[in-house]
Amino acid sequence: MRERYFWIAIILAVIIWTGNYTYLQSKQLDEPIFLKHYYEVSVEDRMPLKFYYLMNKGDPGMVSGISVNGVQFYTTPDGFMFNQEGPLNKEEYIHHHLRSFTVDMHEEQLPVKKVSGNQWTFSEIIPSFSARADLKHAVDIGQVKISGESNREQPFKFQMSGSSSEHRSNFELSAQEGLLIEKVEIPLLEDYPGLLEVKINAPQIEPAPVKKDLDDNYGELNRPWDNVRGTALPDIEFPIKIAKGDLVSFYTQIDGDNTMYLRFNIWIIGKSLNGEAFELSLPIWDEPYLNQDDINDIITNHKGGKVR
Repeated sequence: MRERYFWIAIILAVIIWTGNYTYLQSKQLDEPIFLKHYYEVSVEDRMPLKFYYLMNKGDPGMVSGISVNGVQFYTTPDGFMFNQEGPLNKEEYIHHHLRSFTVDMHEEQLPVKKVSGNQWTFSEIIPSFSARADLKHAVDIGQVKISGESNREQPFKFQMSGSSSEHRSNFELSAQEGLLIEKVEIPLLEDYPGLLEVKINAPQIEPAPVKKDLDDNYGELNRPWDNVRGTALPDIEFPIKIAKGDLVSFYTQIDGDNTMYLRFNIWIIGKSLNGEAFELSLPIWDEPYLNQDDINDIITNHKGGKVR
């Protein structure tokens, strides 16, 4: 009788082990998943770009280089430390690790030059991996736009700016001459409605905003969005007339459910009272916090569909 129970226990253990192994294998990625990015930068920025991807736990592969439209770029894996074997992961999930790498795209490698109207756009890269050689095809990383535009002298003077971990940014500017703000352009909103909200606080906007002390700058970053002192962009009637010396505040909030890595500009477009056109860029940088549910959704939707 005891022998019978022994074999039953052995069979149950094998069944459980087989089930666990099958479940684990079902969660493994056939290949790394590159997350979505939307980057708009100029050649003049001279800043490296950082990209993120998911790997199976225990996979030692790291991106060592990428090819973009036939141009080869070397990469620097993020998170290496002395006396550590393998890569340092950005985040750890149940079955996967989030890793990143940076690419410094030097001007001499780019098909666009400074102070030009040209733009180089790409949405795919061919990554090279250390410790694995099974991924040789192009992968979708979202969209990167590199322009040759140079920053021009602007009719605004930046007083201060700030950001918070709650996906908020604000910009305080003073007008150096009389101006008309004719419109505010925000990329991505056509494809991703609600991704970014903007409020503007200026003396001429109706209803008149509450005046604030510049020392209270960071208070707006911590208030509930509905309590931020300003008028929502859809409620503003353009053009906005700005007098010389006026303080103008721009507040932004990224949707907390966003899963894209973002680096782009909001464009404030208008002209001076003497008719000289201007375009002012306000930089938005945002990295999402991805929990396990986000990772599960990204993996589920990887085979197709729009991921946010």
